[in-house]
Amino acid sequence: MAMSDPASRILIVEDNQDFIAHLREILGPVYLDLFQAENGEAGLALAQKELPDLILLDMIMPRMNGLEVSQALLEKPETAKIPIVIFTGSYFDAKTADLLKSQPNVKGWLAKNCGGKVLLAEVARVLAQRPA
Repeated sequence: MAMSDPASRILIVEDNQDFIAHLREILGPVYLDLFQAENGEAGLALAQKELPDLILLDMIMPRMNGLEVSQALLEKPETAKIPIVIFTGSYFDAKTADLLKSQPNVKGWLAKNCGGKVLLAEVARVLAQRPA
């Protein structure tokens, strides 16, 4: 798929409804197939069912955090290669950053306060790297 292919399917896993609305406002005009889950457990189930092209994953959520979701996705061959971009409103300590870097499906991370252009560029970059 081309890097801004509107057919790209993006799963947003985020517990903050205002932030989901913000992401939809930025991504919606470019990517037509956006769907969401409100916690890590629901996000994992939806990813396994829908097999999106990209997952935008909050780091701190109820039921399962972002790291737990990324690790669970690695356990199944059909979800292990789905690229993930982690979102956080928190500072990553060195240990957490190292853990994220060690996850082969985590392709990037962004601060929740990044601008729309940064978000769109990161989504396009990760989608462009996805194998055909």
